[in-house]
Amino acid sequence: YQAAEDYLNKALDLDLLADNLAGEAATWYLHGTTAIQQTDFERAARRFQQSLNLSRRLERSDWVAYALDMLGFLNLNLGNFANSIECFDEALALFEAIEDWRGMAKAMGGSEWARLHLGEGEVRSFAKVGEESVQIFKAIGERDEAMGRLWILSHIHLFWKHDTAEARHCVDRAVQLFPQPLVSADQQRILGYSGLIAVLEKNFVRARRELLAALTFFYDAGDWVGCGEIISGLAALLAAGQDIAADQPRPPATCQLEAVRWFSMIRANSRAYAWRYVRDWVDENLTRLSSTLSGEAYATAEAEGEALNVEATIASLHEAIAA
Repeated sequence: YQAAEDYLNKALDLDLLADNLAGEAATWYLHGTTAIQQTDFERAARRFQQSLNLSRRLERSDWVAYALDMLGFLNLNLGNFANSIECFDEALALFEAIEDWRGMAKAMGGSEWARLHLGEGEVRSFAKVGEESVQIFKAIGERDEAMGRLWILSHIHLFWKHDTAEARHCVDRAVQLFPQPLVSADQQRILGYSGLIAVLEKNFVRARRELLAALTFFYDAGDWVGCGEIISGLAALLAAGQDIAADQPRPPATCQLEAVRWFSMIRANSRAYAWRYVRDWVDENLTRLSSTLSGEAYATAEAEGEALNVEATIASLHEAIAA
């Protein structure tokens, strides 16, 4: 990421020297996407705001719309739901004006999701808009966007409706859109999410297979944020009293204390916790475990987890899996 930042900073310097407003707007946009990859959402928001301001000066409504869409997404993850709705709704109006179907589908879904978090929306309304978005993305050949929207729908059914069956239906539809072999990080995240649902279905064999496959992918790619996301799924397996190693399982209570350590590690030390769906999952599980384990044991495991190094813990787990 540092090399990308260096090149983008050089590009900005050249744009400023040439008084190239269009170049500046484009470079700030790319700068924002780099910050998102590092889950630095506040920095990303500042950069997309720069791109938005320049795009408005240039009167480029398409650029304005895409910058607003990204700011809507970032405000959603930062918990600024009212601002998120404003950004998505303005972006939607602009996308409609230029007949950008892909942008319309993204902005519609984003606005409804922010309204859910703000308490102004209904799950039924979001599900309807989400399905419409899926059909639009499929119709225009945007398979990855359709997969992503199905993933979000699955998340809503799981965390807002507590409907595991409907969550499974959505994620299985997303998996059916996968190319073979799986090549992108988003596809692996969906695979890991499928494993998480399998934990709730008590299909522990499937859960281990899918979660460990996704973890191996992210580890080999050096993607520690992705690893952190999958570790939160493996911690759910432990929270269910199931060990990662099926052939030499530890007692359920021991597994649950390990789950507290891993969830606490993700919350305290992993950039994956910046993603709202990871945060929802980690917090919900820690709340449940705090009520089922003794207070002293829970507090000790929590403190131990907060002291863990994410990369070292994942590397040790990966070595154990390989062995």
